[in-house]
Amino acid sequence: MKKLYDSIDSMTETVVSIQSELVSRPALSPDNNGTGEREKADWIIGFMRDMGISDIREYNAPDDRVPCGHRPNVAAVIPGRDTSRTFWVIAHMDVVPVGERSLWNSDPWTLHRDGDTIVGRGVEDNHQGLVSGLLAAKAILEANETPAMNFGLLMVSDEETGNDFGLQFIADNHLELFGENDLILVPDSGDPNSTQAEVAEKGMFWLKVTVNGKQCHASTPDEGLNAWWRPRPWW
Repeated sequence: MKKLYDSIDSMTETVVSIQSELVSRPALSPDNNGTGEREKADWIIGFMRDMGISDIREYNAPDDRVPCGHRPNVAAVIPGRDTSRTFWVIAHMDVVPVGERSLWNSDPWTLHRDGDTIVGRGVEDNHQGLVSGLLAAKAILEANETPAMNFGLLMVSDEETGNDFGLQFIADNHLELFGENDLILVPDSGDPNSTQAEVAEKGMFWLKVTVNGKQCHASTPDEGLNAWWRPRPWW
């Protein structure tokens, strides 16, 4: 592992180069007046092929609102010693709009670098997830190492506007992609030391309560039925 960590630590310029390419390809949902993720997906596929990854699959969700007619979802796998299990790194390719353009000090679609700080639409959400997986794959291949289990990358569309054409589409139509003993990492949050593992980013609990009563005016409480308790005469 130290060999892989050292390799990744030396990839600063690679990070900048990848981020620059990703930022220049907006990947906005048609819900945000964009043309989808196809251009970004094509660049990522080319990058992975150049790295030496041969097992690359596409799971395209039909969407006639974009020029290519679909929203791409890309899976890539590096075989491990145990091919029955896969460690997946999942990230999304789409980004949100730039918002108020006047609030940007640089072009949102051109990477701006200031020392170790980079600025551009999507560099954190979720390019850092894409780059993390790509760097890990690059380190594994360059070290000529065979991981303990398969190492998988899954890059999906439509996370920012509902997942219907992204991970939800995969779950509904291609659940065979995952095994019951697979491990899944979604690098969407963490700390500078990369030691934090977040179990869940958000949670939601819906509670519906139905009560029955009869509305009345406060001057005639005896004519109503309070939903929580039966009224008593005031006298």
